[in-house]
Amino acid sequence: MFATRRCPITAVERTPVAIPDVPYRGIQPFRYRDHPIFLSRGDETRRLLHRVVVYRGVLLYGESGAGKSSLVNAGLFPVAEQAGFRPERLRVQPRQGEELVLERIPVTADGSSFLSSSFAEEGDPSQRAVLSLQSFRDGIERLPGDARPLLIFDQFEELITLFEEAGPEGALEIQRQVVRLLVELIRDETLPLKLVFVFREDYLARVKELLAERPEVVDQSLRLMTPSSDVLYDLIRGPFERYPGHFGSELSPELSRDLVAAVNARSGHGPLNLSEVQTVCLRLWQADDPESLFYRRGVQGVLEDYVWESLERFPDDLRYGAIALLGQMVTSSGTRNVISAQDLIERVRLEEGEDIPEERLEQALEALEGETRLVRRERRRDLYLYEITSEFLVPWIARRREELIRAQERIRERRKLRRRIQQVLAILLMLTVLGSSLWLYRSWLDNRPWATFGDLSTGQVHQLTGAQAYIGRNAPNYPQSEVDLRTRYVSRLHFWIRRDLNAIDLRSLNGTTVNGRFLEYGKTVTLRSGDIVALGGIGPFRIERLQPSPFPFLGSSVKNGRPASGWAILLDGATRTTTELTSDRYFLAVRNGAMALSTRRQPDTVGDVRRVEGGAVLTGNLSLQAKQNDYTYRTFKLSNPGSRFLFPCSPCPYVFFAGGLPFQVLIRNPPEAPSDRESG
Repeated sequence: MFATRRCPITAVERTPVAIPDVPYRGIQPFRYRDHPIFLSRGDETRRLLHRVVVYRGVLLYGESGAGKSSLVNAGLFPVAEQAGFRPERLRVQPRQGEELVLERIPVTADGSSFLSSSFAEEGDPSQRAVLSLQSFRDGIERLPGDARPLLIFDQFEELITLFEEAGPEGALEIQRQVVRLLVELIRDETLPLKLVFVFREDYLARVKELLAERPEVVDQSLRLMTPSSDVLYDLIRGPFERYPGHFGSELSPELSRDLVAAVNARSGHGPLNLSEVQTVCLRLWQADDPESLFYRRGVQGVLEDYVWESLERFPDDLRYGAIALLGQMVTSSGTRNVISAQDLIERVRLEEGEDIPEERLEQALEALEGETRLVRRERRRDLYLYEITSEFLVPWIARRREELIRAQERIRERRKLRRRIQQVLAILLMLTVLGSSLWLYRSWLDNRPWATFGDLSTGQVHQLTGAQAYIGRNAPNYPQSEVDLRTRYVSRLHFWIRRDLNAIDLRSLNGTTVNGRFLEYGKTVTLRSGDIVALGGIGPFRIERLQPSPFPFLGSSVKNGRPASGWAILLDGATRTTTELTSDRYFLAVRNGAMALSTRRQPDTVGDVRRVEGGAVLTGNLSLQAKQNDYTYRTFKLSNPGSRFLFPCSPCPYVFFAGGLPFQVLIRNPPEAPSDRESG
């Protein structure tokens, strides 16, 4: 469907325009193509166009939210075009060589087609063009004589906010150049153009100062006021009565009258909040059952539903930040709070415990202003100041603020509980680690080496660990020995020694000697560091107590010794010393309570030891002691002249005595014991 447009001055009908598919604009401003549904602003549109026709320069100002942008877009642009003008929308910016921005006026819903422009080529798809002051002036001078450009400087307060209060270096000089050009354009009546300056009313005094060279412009102004409640019914029912059946569903006259009464009750029959009215009407028109929605939710409820659905389109993290930001724009007494962006973000992060990143809050603030238009921004000096756009947001935000406060309290309580749990878990973890460390330390203490069992024949040194140590020959189904002696002269469980050096022979077949004396079966003896042990005639082995370190990794390392080089080792039990036998024959004597060896017979010689194949022969005034199979010990004398003893003739070990001093001759690498005499 199309609507016929008529010029309000010439009354000439122009080309029909398409009627929008939606009868209301909601919170968004009216557009050029919304002229057919831009109602109840006919008087203001005619007065503004009359001033444009009569004067070269016109001021249009009003409070924020009065509808200046809608009046220009859907009111002035269409009627000025009908009157023969070519509308151009311009903005100013503090950039040298790019001082003016041309914003093309779209005429289609998808923005693919624009009104003809004197400063853009036909068919140019660009919606925006940047111009320098000189190129702009040159373009005006090149205009044909029948051209009638209408230059509308929208948001003209930016000449102050962007240039003076927060402008870059050199912005004031650019401002003077812009003002000089505008004054020249107003003064030069040879140029076929008109100028309209649109700005907020609170900048009127400053605009007067800037245009002081043309003081008459102030008298050529129009102050736009918010419409009264008298036009409310026409705003609601007008689209349906002018274009019956075009919009499908309608708001009934009964509902419209009730809506008028509800809005008047909110505003006290004073000036209307056009954004609120348009938003409520749009929401009701979009509803499947507008009467049910209105009578159930009321005006305030419908508006709050719109706010919540607007925020529901945000991602979760952005929505939470947006609600927190809105909460800071309403004071505790329920009034609007004008606040800078920096303070706004800092307050939210302070209350939220910095859970929301600063960049997400900046994105939420930008979305609140640009996408939902729930918030408006004004730049003053070096700050951006924010406030909510409508009073209907205050109750909703106040409730949300209370909900946020309660939620924050719950969050704080959960955080406290979480911190307590974390502290308890940390303590439990610390105790566990401490207990584990103590257990490991105790285990290390229990298993650290406490003595060495050194094989004087091979030089190998074994470390004894744990509470006790078994020494013997490892075999299946038997406890494993700390020192595994792989010879049948040694029993599977031969010798046992504890940490306190208490030791016992475990009823071994071939017996155990300590310092040349047999251990009695079942009798515990306490060893001393340095004692020499032989097991079944195998050895000797020296026991050395270690001085354990109280800390891991700090104990001294144990190294293997040098292996013996002789064919046998003589153990002196009295002095706990050993002598390697490298010659084939040695003569034995007792001197100063110790055994003395020499390769020549001496006056005090008591016997000799001679190497033979497979063992040794001892002769002289000696005696020997041997272990019997019944675990008893018998002593034999070799005192008769010419008596001698050849060993080993069996796996049983022997202890010799000379002058009452015990000694042993331990053959290195003795022949293996017969299998029928294997130790048990």
